[in-house]
Amino acid sequence: MNEVQRYCGFCWARYGPGQAEHSTNQCTRTEGLTVEASEGLREGVRYDRRCRDCWKCGVSQQICKGIEREQTCQWTGVAAVLWLSWFDLSDTQGVLAEGGYQGGNIAAYRKWLGLRARQKVQGAVVSNGMWLLWRVLLQDERVGDQGEGRAVVGMAVVEEEREEENEAARDGCDHLPVAAVSDRRIDAN
Repeated sequence: MNEVQRYCGFCWARYGPGQAEHSTNQCTRTEGLTVEASEGLREGVRYDRRCRDCWKCGVSQQICKGIEREQTCQWTGVAAVLWLSWFDLSDTQGVLAEGGYQGGNIAAYRKWLGLRARQKVQGAVVSNGMWLLWRVLLQDERVGDQGEGRAVVGMAVVEEEREEENEAARDGCDHLPVAAVSDRRIDAN
């Protein structure tokens, strides 16, 4: 998410970071994708009350502490820019279908983004919007090993390590896999 924030989020999502080295506000390449349109999308999302998402930015409250700390969200607007970019992008249509989105106009998409996701993210009940961020960013090869700013992807590493620890405990192992005992520290801030 930090990486996307440093670039034009529209171009980052559609063309990759190499062609996104300008601000989202100054983008002239992605016709119809504007900050105003993404903010309109974000403002119109109505989150299921069971979801543990920040209603300001759309990111899981396990990651975004804006509401909890009564401060500005770290990734204000980033999720909405990505959601709008992915709405009609052919590369994301399989993921959208996997999440239960059945197509339609932007109003149907907005409604779907706020609904409770079929799967939890890090054990938390989240919206389809957060689930979509999680799935697309995790499978995006551009995100790979690109440094410190990968809070969402980095948290998946922590989740994998927890699963390995739990698996080892269930199996009665007195040792843990190397990945489970690594001292990798993922900081979402």
